[in-house]
Amino acid sequence: MIFLTSANIVSQRHQVVSVMRNYLISHNYQEVQTPILHIYPDITPTPQFETQHPISKQSYCLRVAPTEHLKRLIVRGAQRIFEFATCFRPEIPDATHLEQFLSLEAMAVNVDVYTMQVLVEAVIKAILKDTQVAEETGYFFTPPDSKQSYDLSPEKPWAKVSLPKILREKFGFSEDDFFSEHRVLDLAVEVTGTKQFTNLSDALDKIIETISKSFSTPVFIADYPDYLGGPASPTKNPRFKQRSELFIGGMELANMSSNLNNPDLLDEWYRTTCAYKENFKIEPNNLDRPLLAELTDNFPKSAVCGIGVERLIMVCFGYTSIQQVALLTDLAHP
Repeated sequence: MIFLTSANIVSQRHQVVSVMRNYLISHNYQEVQTPILHIYPDITPTPQFETQHPISKQSYCLRVAPTEHLKRLIVRGAQRIFEFATCFRPEIPDATHLEQFLSLEAMAVNVDVYTMQVLVEAVIKAILKDTQVAEETGYFFTPPDSKQSYDLSPEKPWAKVSLPKILREKFGFSEDDFFSEHRVLDLAVEVTGTKQFTNLSDALDKIIETISKSFSTPVFIADYPDYLGGPASPTKNPRFKQRSELFIGGMELANMSSNLNNPDLLDEWYRTTCAYKENFKIEPNNLDRPLLAELTDNFPKSAVCGIGVERLIMVCFGYTSIQQVALLTDLAHP
């Protein structure tokens, strides 16, 4: 039975990846492969896995995401590219997290985060049409630790909301309130019913996850405050960024952002984030100066999206844990 289950998962992964690849290629995206081993660490403020060349003794980081290499290719003239990237993050494995996982990341010039929302929805709906046995189960998904099912019907449009707007409408939460730790923590307690938050960003993350559960369909939540937006371009309000995440009942499935390409803001963001890593002793923390030089020289208007492939397989085939989807996880853990 174990081998039969493994064979089923292999087939299902193949179906999902094939539909994604074919869809993107049909829309003039080109597939690329970028390095997994990095001399410089990813700017993302999280600890990274490290390794060493057995002969040269050169130290490397295992990538958190391929984003920075895709940006390099865009700067060097690529127009529409994508990669199925094995990524490594210091996650504690549970029903929705793996330390090693597969991500689809796509990047294109002359588009923004809202264009990427349309692309992500179209790609996932194409997969649902090709993979799920709707006549048996219907287009519904129940996330782990949830009793509510969410409607994934390809015929229905998915919700798209602005975070500042929905919090203002539901709770009278102003844009200024996003930058008051007291206001954010109070709202997080009100919305989630718990006080267990590690910092301001964590509290707002929990608010966003909880809000997403109130929608009956998948929902794109966009326009994040700058402390949660990463290296994304600002909205009309410079304190907010063109970043969006796709949720299904509190489970994040994809993220999108308009790439920050203002040279001064880019330089400030990379240096500030590197200083943050150093301040909190997140190693390694040295700045990728060659990348920064490339991006601040001639980085065109562009946007990026990332989709977690294992989570997407969970959604398409109704799995209750990401551990059921990942291949040979028994070899990764004692």
